[in-house]
Amino acid sequence: MAEHTPGTFAERLYPSTSFFLAVLLLIPALTVLFTPYSLQAGIIAGVVAYALVCAIFILTSRKVEVQDGVFNAGGVKIDVKHLGEIEVLDSQQLRVAIGRRLDARAYLCVSGWVHSGVRVTITDPDDNTPYWVVTSRKPKHLAAAIREAQGASTNAA
Repeated sequence: MAEHTPGTFAERLYPSTSFFLAVLLLIPALTVLFTPYSLQAGIIAGVVAYALVCAIFILTSRKVEVQDGVFNAGGVKIDVKHLGEIEVLDSQQLRVAIGRRLDARAYLCVSGWVHSGVRVTITDPDDNTPYWVVTSRKPKHLAAAIREAQGASTNAA
C-alpha cells in the first residue's frame, strides 16, 4: 500500500458489491428470454451482458483526488487555493444538498451508490460556480486532504 503523503487523496467511485450482485440477475433473465431459441445462447448472452454492464460501470466510475494542490472531481480540476469552507455531508445532508437546497450553478460529481460526500465553497472571483458537491465514501479523509493541501500551498507561497 502506498505511503500517505499529506494533502493527497485518491478514490474511485465504483458501484457497491450489492450492485454487481443485483446485475447478476441478467444471466437468468437472458437465459429465460433465449431459451426458446437455445439454452446455450441464453447463457452466453447473459454472461456477455453481465460482463459488458460491469465493464461499463467500472470504466466510467468517477475519480476523486487531491494531488499537488489540485482538487480533481470527475475530471474537473480546481486549485485548492480557490476553495473555501468544506462541509462533510452524511446521507441525509447529501440528499438535501443535491435536492431542495441545490444551486443550479453548482458543480456536482455525484454517484448514486455513494451516500456521503463533501460540499466545498468556491472562492475564485472569476468562477461563477458557488460550490462543488462531491460524493465520497471517505468524506472526512477528503476534507482533511483538501485542508492539508491548502496549508501546504499557503506555506509554499
